[in-house]
Amino acid sequence: MGVLRIDGVDGRPIAGLMNYAVQSSVMNGSFTRSGDREITADLAGATATRVEQHFGDGTVALFLVGAAGDQAPYLTAVRTTVDANAQLRRSDAQEAGHALVDLLGERLATESVRIAEHTRTTEPTTPLRVVHDNVEVPAQLPPAGGLHALRPTTRHDFTPDGTTEAPVVVARIGDVVLACLQAELNARTGLDLKAASPFPAACVVTMVNGAAKYMADVGSYDRITYEAMNSRYARGAAETVSARLGELLRELRHEPIAVTRDRRHRSSSP
Repeated sequence: MGVLRIDGVDGRPIAGLMNYAVQSSVMNGSFTRSGDREITADLAGATATRVEQHFGDGTVALFLVGAAGDQAPYLTAVRTTVDANAQLRRSDAQEAGHALVDLLGERLATESVRIAEHTRTTEPTTPLRVVHDNVEVPAQLPPAGGLHALRPTTRHDFTPDGTTEAPVVVARIGDVVLACLQAELNARTGLDLKAASPFPAACVVTMVNGAAKYMADVGSYDRITYEAMNSRYARGAAETVSARLGELLRELRHEPIAVTRDRRHRSSSP
């Protein structure tokens, strides 16, 4: 759990950013007893609400989804099991699933509050810095028959489809950096990015400025995972983006940043 605490002039928290590698999907695919679908803020909303209630005084909490392409909540309203005849069985907790949202939200919020209350804030010595870039990566065709046709398999044809651009954003707030992109990275790529960061605190944030589905690591293509099959990005895309983000982080660490590559690039310094 990564937490960025922002204090007002009186030293009290006015905002907090929480970064955790889990999909906010406890209620995903669940229906009510009457057969309807509900609108819910799910795990992210439950966590943020509890953090805001704890600090009070108008404190705002924002949940930033980390590299969670292969990280679902370990408790969900909808479960799929395999019976004695190797048949898939689906069960739905329906409205009772909200109890799971509250339980997991409470656990994440408790950890977020613990970290925030043990955090010592300091005045930033560098200005807020935001850098945008577009990274050219290999693309592949979407799965034939759509994502609902995907099943566990030992063979799959990954069909190349030229290249595409993956927008990325890097934001520096003091000695904290946010490495952001639209695609959903796997946890392995997120850990590698954090390990390569020259900053003492780094958060990997996905589904920023839009969403672009999965960008799986090379190992996922070898194992033919769901993330690799259900992706418009081809093998090597995650590693290419990770390398570019690493470059931006190193350049950002040693101001001023200078980008001379042919990629489209823009930056701002509020």
